[in-house]
Amino acid sequence: MLKLDAFIYDAHRPLLFTSGTFLALFALFLAGFIALPFGSARSVASDRRATLVKIAYLYAFSLFFYYKSSGWFVGLLVLMTLADFYLARLIAHSQKLWLRRVGLCASLATSLGLLAYFKYANFFSDSVGDLFGLRSEHFDIVLPVGISFYTFQSVSYLVDVYRGRLAPANSLLHYGLYLAFFPQLIAGPIVRADALLSQLEQVRGPNSLDVRAGLYRVALGLAKKCLIADYLAGYCDTVFVDYRALTGTEVVLGFYAYGLQIYFDFSGYSDMAIGLARLLGFSLPENFAAPYSARSLSEFWQRWHITLSTWLRDYLYVPLGGNRHGPRRRDANLVITMLLGGLWHGAAWHFVLWGLFHGVGLVIDKRWCGLELSSPSWLRRFATLHFVLFGWILFRAPSLEDFRNVLARAWELRVTELFVVLGARSDVVALTLMGWALVFSPAALAKYAGERARRLPVWAHALGAVILTQLLLEVSDAAPTPFIYFQF
Repeated sequence: MLKLDAFIYDAHRPLLFTSGTFLALFALFLAGFIALPFGSARSVASDRRATLVKIAYLYAFSLFFYYKSSGWFVGLLVLMTLADFYLARLIAHSQKLWLRRVGLCASLATSLGLLAYFKYANFFSDSVGDLFGLRSEHFDIVLPVGISFYTFQSVSYLVDVYRGRLAPANSLLHYGLYLAFFPQLIAGPIVRADALLSQLEQVRGPNSLDVRAGLYRVALGLAKKCLIADYLAGYCDTVFVDYRALTGTEVVLGFYAYGLQIYFDFSGYSDMAIGLARLLGFSLPENFAAPYSARSLSEFWQRWHITLSTWLRDYLYVPLGGNRHGPRRRDANLVITMLLGGLWHGAAWHFVLWGLFHGVGLVIDKRWCGLELSSPSWLRRFATLHFVLFGWILFRAPSLEDFRNVLARAWELRVTELFVVLGARSDVVALTLMGWALVFSPAALAKYAGERARRLPVWAHALGAVILTQLLLEVSDAAPTPFIYFQF
């Protein structure tokens, strides 16, 4: 039974998809959503009223969800919504180019300015202080959850309106729901305005196929997050924080475990977001496509966090010139794009260097494309995977000093330690091996399993979801582990 505090923000217990509180609140919300009228095909006015009621209901719950996740920063989201809506209309309806440009600049200054303040103020202050030997002031700033994700959606909307590729939203309520839609609000997928606004023209509600597919994706995401990612999280934290107490073999095991943790954590969130939206009758874009099976770094970024990769391509790489001005300009654009992509992930130098690492890797990938194609497919996959895994070490390390130290500890790897680790860390070894087996399982097998599961009757999906949820609540900690991408 839900208590009153389930409806009040608690900074120590933000609302997570994997918490029993969220699942109970969502069940109540979904019951109310389905009970609302959907209008009549014989009455246009009735259909419009029903759609408006559904959208208002969805928007109210989305704002409540964000309040439960980030407190009164929900007001910041509402203010950004108001600014975007009216600036977009100014841009679209103005006949003067300079006024349209002023509107776009005002929008970008608002969205990116807020992001820069909340996420990067202390980073830039500390960096300038270190550079000039000055004492920097550390601001007491709390980062709003998910601000990077809804800022990117805001920017893409205004830019598309400015370019004439998208008509501005006619309804403030429609645009508000686009920016605040709760399944993908906190950690993506990053949805383009045309993809979601078109679905809001007529909210049809879920059919039986939506319910089966949605329950399957939610269950899959819960299993990825709670049974694999969260179990490996404790060991990975030990490897990157208390590496001095571990052997080189244990540290190397942690590198492979973290590659799995971040993949199953983030793809699990995306699965849940897509599944929750599907239960409401909406479609969200896929965010992962077997990224660790990529045969080149370029292919990896076409498969990993797809909505971010395409956003960086369309709104940063292409405006910089893309590959239109020769190889040298293309290489520079790749490095700049990945540098800023690394900085987007976190306000720290190791994130910047991680972006630079991938930027240089993409340049090499483009330059040596012919050599890669002449290599065996398995060798290209092996090289790409280990390039990415090495990058994850830099990504996960708390600081550059920790990065250097953890690599030094890994360099002390001894074959004689292997059997000791197999005995002492048998659970982590077994789960890591199982995880990589799942990652590299044939795509056709995964597709077949998904199709078979979606053909089961709705009651079987519902029963399975209840059993899985109960199992996860039994084996999980009292406080669920936040998703990794919440910090971005």
